Amino acid sequence: MLEAVAGAQRLAFTLLRDVSGDAELYLSEIDNSNKRFTVSFDYAVGGTPLRFSDGSHAATVTIEDQTITEFSLHCRSYTLSDSPALLLPIRQAAAIADSQYLSAELHVCYDEHGADTVGVGWFAD
Repeated sequence: MLEAVAGAQRLAFTLLRDVSGDAELYLSEIDNSNKRFTVSFDYAVGGTPLRFSDGSHAATVTIEDQTITEFSLHCRSYTLSDSPALLLPIRQAAAIADSQYLSAELHVCYDEHGADTVGVGWFAD
């Protein structure tokens, strides 16, 4: 399994390292079922995770029997802005999350909708 993850990481990082701007890739998920591994990577910008609105990942590599059988990639470039991002205060965000999501953990994420800019906000998981 470690070889599969390392190979998927090399592929994704090699393809995206020169085009992603201020973003960096990180390993976000490994799904291991039988001889099939799906390894997913996501972007973080300035240490803050970035989510795609459709729930997809920056890169996903599926490996079966040491062969890549599926590969998807969101090739994007991100640039940090000097403009401050306005967030709802944590107490208000927690109160809203508590009323809608039981036992959810709040964290800040960038939200990618495919437009020229991304939003930032609280996400409940």
